Amino acid sequence: MKISKITRGVRNNNFGNIRRVSHAFPWQGEISVGDHLDNQFCVFKDYKYGIRALYKLLCTYITKYGLDNVPEIICRYAPSTENNTRSYMAFCDERQPFPRVTTDGLSILYLMSAICEFESGVVISPDEIRVILVEFGLMQPLQRDLFNQK
Repeated sequence: MKISKITRGVRNNNFGNIRRVSHAFPWQGEISVGDHLDNQFCVFKDYKYGIRALYKLLCTYITKYGLDNVPEIICRYAPSTENNTRSYMAFCDERQPFPRVTTDGLSILYLMSAICEFESGVVISPDEIRVILVEFGLMQPLQRDLFNQK
């Protein structure tokens, strides 16, 4: 992982800059609003919890709302009322080797990597994201992960 500067997402351990929703249950590892200064975005006790929340959010977009490609997902995740959605989509598309995003493939890992870089300037590889999700029991380790463990 490479962090080039301390952005809001880095400070909040929320590389995807997930917005706080007052009526929603808190994410696992989320710090309550009274314990920090940011009342717009979620703050996590560790960046791994922010990665977990981003994965769970994207899985919801895919499974509940049927969004399965970068333009659909980015339009919901980063609406044009708040972002330059066209450049966001292009940024993610450049880093996405698959036409469809699925919860059971590498595609979601590439999308998450692109979102973290676009939102917070954090370069985190799909493999690094997978390791975090494996730690949380949300993904299975790749066969090569089993042989490369030290």
